[in-house]
Amino acid sequence: MNGNDKTLRMIANGLARRPAYLLLFGLGVIGGSVAMAVGVMGDGYFQTFSIGSLFMFMLVSAMAVVKVEEAIQAGVSTIIHDTEAKQQFMDGPNAVRMSGTWTLTWRWSTREGAMAPDDSDVIALAASSSIVFGTSYDDEHGRTYWMIGRIDDEGDMPALFWGANGTGPVGCAFLTRQSVSLFIGSWKGINKNGIAAYCDVIMERKG
Repeated sequence: MNGNDKTLRMIANGLARRPAYLLLFGLGVIGGSVAMAVGVMGDGYFQTFSIGSLFMFMLVSAMAVVKVEEAIQAGVSTIIHDTEAKQQFMDGPNAVRMSGTWTLTWRWSTREGAMAPDDSDVIALAASSSIVFGTSYDDEHGRTYWMIGRIDDEGDMPALFWGANGTGPVGCAFLTRQSVSLFIGSWKGINKNGIAAYCDVIMERKG
């Protein structure tokens, strides 16, 4: 791989890991194309007015994009004070494609080793950079619980679960990526009945 290829790949990876700046890059491409078309086809007054309006649009859009990026970084900045640690945490692969509705299945086994009925919930995932946040509802007990995870370079995801008012499921899971729509792993913690437990976990995209 030559120097130009490495530079292009670095730029592409940087934009993919910063969705806000990817949007800004796209706006720049669109703005440049429109400005070129106006310069070629428009008359003097129309050119001046159009380019001025386009400049204002691009300026406002750039400010909005920067604000979005700052908001994404703000939460991490307040708790992770080590600069290198913060950078490494946020600079993982872009997980935005995981946003959507998934099925989360808890595969329990009894003390005798027999398989108990699966317990499945719907979980809504939202992703920003490498961070994945999920919200789910336990129909049986009528309460909400949440998940936060981070995609690593292999596409796998360590995740933390916690429930409303300290109720279960509260624990940790490591989910291994099987495909773009399937993760399989194991979970350990306090289950929905308030009992220390361990089980397999399957997370699969709906639809």
